[in-house]
Order: sequence, then structure tokens, then C-alpha cells
Amino acid sequence: MKSARAKQLFFALVVLLLASLSCSSLAGPSPATEQPVEVTSTTVASVEPTQPPEPTPTSTSTPKPELGEIILDEQFADGSNNWYVGADTTTENIIEDSKYKVRVLVLDNSFYWFTPPVSISEVDVTVDTEFTEGAPENAAYGVLCHFKDVDNYYRFRIAPDGTYAIDKSVNTEVSFLADWTKSNAIKQGIGTTNQIHVICSENHLTLYVNDSFVADVVDTSISGGSFQLVIGAYTNKENDKNPVGVSFSNLMVRKPLAWERPTEAILTDAFDDNNNGWDVFEEADGSGQIENGKMVMKVNAADSVYRVWTGITLSNVDMSFDAVIQEGDPANVAYGVACRYINNDNYYSFNMDGTSSYTLKKKVAGTLETLVDWSSSNAIKTGLGETNHVRIVCSSSDLELYVNEQLLVSSQDANLTGGGFALQAGRFESDNKPMSVAFDNIEVNYPEK
Repeated sequence: MKSARAKQLFFALVVLLLASLSCSSLAGPSPATEQPVEVTSTTVASVEPTQPPEPTPTSTSTPKPELGEIILDEQFADGSNNWYVGADTTTENIIEDSKYKVRVLVLDNSFYWFTPPVSISEVDVTVDTEFTEGAPENAAYGVLCHFKDVDNYYRFRIAPDGTYAIDKSVNTEVSFLADWTKSNAIKQGIGTTNQIHVICSENHLTLYVNDSFVADVVDTSISGGSFQLVIGAYTNKENDKNPVGVSFSNLMVRKPLAWERPTEAILTDAFDDNNNGWDVFEEADGSGQIENGKMVMKVNAADSVYRVWTGITLSNVDMSFDAVIQEGDPANVAYGVACRYINNDNYYSFNMDGTSSYTLKKKVAGTLETLVDWSSSNAIKTGLGETNHVRIVCSSSDLELYVNEQLLVSSQDANLTGGGFALQAGRFESDNKPMSVAFDNIEVNYPEK
């Protein structure tokens, strides 16, 4: 099968014998092509911390971090903390109106970082960001952590088109841990303010936007270093060469507390509405739409697979749902879940068909490998209209598939750490009948182990 849905880079993947296509909703350059530019002062000043107001919860299903000791409370009242200010041929930086205002004058696929007056490796950073000018497609901004040098860092970015990403550079090799993903939590357009909350602690890289949890990935590649503020200027909107501007304000830096597993469900959905921000779509050859209280995925084109996802990235995930094949030849239908999907070349894929078979595959650096070959189990109900309760667990190196409470797959693999999860459905090319699968009663938790 091949992927027929040309959406964003985040959750298109190969399953069974599937090849995959995708395009980014932020059509930025590969991070490896960007030119990093340091904009920094050399003097470090001590800052007297004060206690900020506690954030207001926006969702009972959103895990909320506990807050640790304040290291820096930066209100940008003046230039006493030695943030870089000045102008050159590429940037203008000023402190004004209690904001650190940055303009990038030349769009050349570069990113610029700004050194704070404190250095801390494990860090909890909250900062308000305002996109002030330019084309939304040409800007991205946020926080670096474990920044050791230009070749080694983790990078959290949001963009004013409503997307976010987490990537890393290890000895100049840049790769995504969460590819550009649409999130309802991000306010879009010029003049909008988004609060970014980044926690880098105990190998967890966690991102909140406007108090909403959007991502948690685990990676052990980099330790040490400190944090930076960052802005990137790109050439995605080719005919718009105007500068891009971002202001930073209300910067709060804390020591993170010990990481604790969220105990509440991160996401539940009975599909009465689309409040969870599923990336629904409708095309001639396939669709994913909420219909009659279910997420219904239809595939009309032979040898094709489609996916649908929320704006949450979770590399360790315990996900359960009900699935029903509504139409098509059951032997020609495949459905399941992707986990740790990073890009077209890196993912795990659990799949079942309508004749009691299941499989687990992975693709790492473009090489497809079968971890569990197609096998059969009488735990899987077959045929049209039968409901199967499916649960997948991707936790550390453990990969598990349960169907109707029976464990079918227990495999171990440690190649992939980042990425997120998606529902998927596809059809083989053995006939010309369209197929559809309905998903319901989704629950996403952080694994217990």
C-alpha cells in the first residue's frame, strides 16, 4: 500500500507493505540547512526572584507540572541583565515596554539565539511570546535547552501558523523528536501572544502552550549546557521578504522538580465534537471525519493508507479505543495505530485486518523491518460490524498490542524515542471496493511502567 494523504510531516507512515507521503504545514527548510547565529552578551547579572501567579488550568485532562524554585524572574524593565541590544545588518534587538523585542531583517533560513543572565542545565522555562510582524509562514520561535554549543542542543519552537516542533542537534546532526504539528493551543497571526512553557528534566522534553499540554518526548542524547531564547527566519513565503519580529516578556526560569508520570488521562474522546483538535480531512481518495459520534476513516483508493491525529505528541503512550469495520472486504482492510511516528523514515506501526491477523513493523532511518510478522488470533473478532477493543502500549523499549483484553504482541525495541501517535486505516489492492473503519471511545494515558 501507499499513503495517499498529502498532509503535514507529522503522522504519515508506512504500514503492512505501505509507502508514505507527506508535506509540512510549516514548509520550512530541513533544520540541517539552517544557519545558526549567536546574539549574546558576555556579562551575567544576578536577579532577585519573586513568586509569579500560578497558571490557570484550562482542561481537566491536561497534566499540570509542579513548580520549583525560581532562578530568574525577568520582566525586561531595563537593560540591567545584559541581554544583547543593538542592531546590525541582520537583526535589531531592543528592550522596550517590558519586552525583549527582536527583529530579523534578512530571511535566509537562519536561527538566532539569545543568552540569558543565568545558566542552568535542567530547566523549567515559561515565557510570553508575541509575533509582531512578518509572514506567519516565515517565523518560528521558542526555547533551546541543554544548549552546549551550536552543534548540540534541543530546540522547542512554535510558529504563528499554529504549529510546533521539537528537534535536536547532536554533533551537527539535526533530527526531529516532534515534527511540525498543528495544535489548537497555539494562537495564530500577527499580534497574538502565546505563552510557551518548556521543561527539560530527567531526559523528558515537555512543552505546554497557553497552559495546554502539547508534547512530551524522551531523549538521552544531550546533557549539560543551558537554555536560550531562539527565533528563526525562513523563506517559506517566497514573495514576502519583510522582516519577522517577535517579542519576549514575563520570562520565568525555575529549577524543575522531579519528573512524575501523569496519572490522569491525557486525552479521552467519544467524538461528540472535535474539541480535541483531530486533524480531520476529506479528499477524493480518502477521508477522516467525525460522524455520528465516531471517527470514521474511509479509503476509496486501492493500495492506500490514511491517518488522523490530534495536536498532542507523546512518545510514551498507552492508548485504547474501539474499532469497527463498517464497509469493504474484511480481508482487504487494515487498521490500527502508529506510535513514535517522527517522519516518513522513522515510526512503529501496529495493524490488524478483518480476518483476525495482526502485525508490528518499524522503520528506522528509511529501512523497513518486521518485528512481528502477520499472525492470527481468535481474540480478534472478524467481519463487518464487529467491535474490537484495541490497546497499544509504547513505553521505553516495550511495544505491546492487546485486542479484547488479550495480549497479542510483546516486543522490545529501543531505536525510536520521539514522535507521537495516530489512528490509521488502509486497504490493499485485491479489489476495488471502498472501505471504512469507525473508531470510538479513545483514551490516552501515560504508561505506568
